[in-house]
Amino acid sequence: AKVGKTIIDTKTYRDAYQKMVEYYRKQYKGQWNEKLLKLFDVKHRVLNQLIDQVLIAQEARRLHITVSAQEVTESIESMPAFQRNGHFSRRLYLDLLRYNRIEPADFEQSRKRELLYEKVKSLVAEPASIVTSEELNGLIRLQYEKRRLAYVKILSKDFIDRVNLSEADLKKYYE
Repeated sequence: AKVGKTIIDTKTYRDAYQKMVEYYRKQYKGQWNEKLLKLFDVKHRVLNQLIDQVLIAQEARRLHITVSAQEVTESIESMPAFQRNGHFSRRLYLDLLRYNRIEPADFEQSRKRELLYEKVKSLVAEPASIVTSEELNGLIRLQYEKRRLAYVKILSKDFIDRVNLSEADLKKYYE
């Protein structure tokens, strides 16, 4: 399939098809069969899903929307499936991916696509939040702007003996 200038190759389609079939196999366990495969129209569902991904990626590029590696990491680390005692467990993460025959890089790329989809969808679903290209570029420049910062540390203990407050001053301040 070709979407604009982007080609969805056979390998991509086959991989996505196998993943979806495997997903349904796990969901329906012993009940999964060829009739369900046709009933769910997996072939077309996979193709539509891949086309949607390409269209979303194209729109994200047009709008200069990206997902950083840090966003992907934070998203994965916040997933309850990969947490032990409320904290991310890299070992659990890798074990669960291995159990499900998913490479970490593939999972992370998939999560990145999901986050990108969510960002684009939020712009479409909330028209009031759409900003102009100029505003977006300004925000992007501001986000990556480098700043120099200087500060002076002032300890209150160095000045406490110079402060004279009466009971009346305190009452006036707190009322």
